[in-house]
Amino acid sequence: MRYRLLRAERRMADARRQLDVIERLLSESNFGNLVNLQCVLSGRAELALDEGRLAPALHWARSEGTRLEAARGFLYEAQQLVLARVWVAAGEHERALELLRRIVSDCEASGRLTHALRARVLIALAEQEAGDRRAADAELKRALEFSQVSGHVRAYLDLGAPVASLLERAVGQRVCASHARELLEQLRAEQSPGDVPEPLTRRELEVLGLIELGLSNAEIAGRLHISPGTAKTHTRSIFRKLSVSRRTQAVATARALNLL
Repeated sequence: MRYRLLRAERRMADARRQLDVIERLLSESNFGNLVNLQCVLSGRAELALDEGRLAPALHWARSEGTRLEAARGFLYEAQQLVLARVWVAAGEHERALELLRRIVSDCEASGRLTHALRARVLIALAEQEAGDRRAADAELKRALEFSQVSGHVRAYLDLGAPVASLLERAVGQRVCASHARELLEQLRAEQSPGDVPEPLTRRELEVLGLIELGLSNAEIAGRLHISPGTAKTHTRSIFRKLSVSRRTQAVATARALNLL
């Protein structure tokens, strides 16, 4: 699908227009069944996540989540993977993990290994965001062992910067290190500094470096001799510019953009 190619090239505006064309054609033809139209809506949610706009993606997930979580079969898996990605971004890790583990089980039983790989990478991301690094690393190892043989890389690259820290740990732990390093290089090539629409100020870069060290806003304020409120303002500005909503995402995105 041309939409997938445009998204992979990070031509988000063109990808959005392509979804508009698909929706119009579906509405005007006999192929405009409900599943196809729902795929367009999930595509819009996916693009919103790519652009760091959680609110519209979460609105879609709240509307469609119960229906999609109850559905079974390959016709729904692409939408379910987007749904799980939204839950991860929103911090609803257990909800995401329950859905993703079922997808892995169903896909591996039926030989749909590409979707199984995508689900495994998302499981690793969800476990990391939930604070269980050991589980995240174990799941990523399974994913890397498959993808280094199959050559499937979009499962990582389509998630963008959030998977960077996972891959960095794999390199450091010598887990499929050559493959993980290649993925990191491809990820950084796609996530170039030009992708930051508004550059970070020198002070914001200082704050970002302290966030990487795990300091709280109060600790950052003490280190930089500024008020906690000012530190919080800088942190919010960093989040906005990097299109993220959490500190771990900010660090991962900054590393992928070579800002750290």
